Amino acid sequence: MTMNRRTLLQSASLALATAGFPAARAWAQGSDKPLNLLVPWPAGGPVDVTARILQPELSRLSGVPVVIENTPGAGGVIGLNRYAQRPQAERGLVMISVSDAITSLPAAQGQKLKPEEFRLLNIVASGGASLMVREGLPARTFDELVRLMRGQAAQSLKVGHLGVGSWQHLTWEELAARVGLTALQVPYKGVPDILRDLGAGDLDMALLPGNAAVMGYPRVRAIATSAAMRTSFYPDLPTLAESTAAAGYSAEGWWALGVMRDTAPAEVDRLERWSHAAIGSHAVASAFKAQTINPPPVMSRQDLDSFFKAEIERFRVQLKRLGLLAAA
Repeated sequence: MTMNRRTLLQSASLALATAGFPAARAWAQGSDKPLNLLVPWPAGGPVDVTARILQPELSRLSGVPVVIENTPGAGGVIGLNRYAQRPQAERGLVMISVSDAITSLPAAQGQKLKPEEFRLLNIVASGGASLMVREGLPARTFDELVRLMRGQAAQSLKVGHLGVGSWQHLTWEELAARVGLTALQVPYKGVPDILRDLGAGDLDMALLPGNAAVMGYPRVRAIATSAAMRTSFYPDLPTLAESTAAAGYSAEGWWALGVMRDTAPAEVDRLERWSHAAIGSHAVASAFKAQTINPPPVMSRQDLDSFFKAEIERFRVQLKRLGLLAAA
């Protein structure tokens, strides 16, 4: 599906029916204060688009306006800190991804905030990254890209990622080490900036979320996905695992709605209930499908906690191996 950014943001922000139910009306009677949803990434990127799809349904369920606040920078670390430092009553929700709380946060020097201080309420979306290249790059497959890179002078091609320690950075490092590739790494604040430079021909390649916001961008094309299996949305896009150079390799990321772990239990219950209902609604499911976002099944609180802890440990080991884990 091909959409320009303006159409994408308009579709993601369509107003839905606002009829509430008793729980929402009771909340509205108690307070007309908006519910904040902080997104630690730029407007227009995949995480932001997902948040804006959820926005009207969360507003309907809570009975108050939901205000999205984009606070990009430092691979999501700036936004996470801003959220954590607010009084509990003013926090609301935060979008958490593997590329900010799990990887960038532990890699940030002098950082006191820890991944364990957050709690996931729902995994909103998950899946592999798409390996995107600029239109004029003479490589139609990953094996062709490998041959091209090996035939070039070291670091003559540029690969973009979302900052040192981000999931995209770590995935590229893992893939490059496995295959034996060298490229000049260029960090960015968010996906829109990477797409802009790819489309302009100023960047050669990047691992990016494989949804409509990315796949439909002009003068940029996908040559492979890092997912373990081909996606039903783009069945003709091969996996890296299918290539000769990276046979069997896969990597998948995710993002979620979350809160701080010290959030009052009653507030956790309320936000968890609204987020479950929003993600499970027909309106959100339809909008997700239009944007080729495939949400995973709802997980129990215990399973989410176990998953989150396992991801923290997995990437802490990887950061340490690469010498990127900041001193405690």
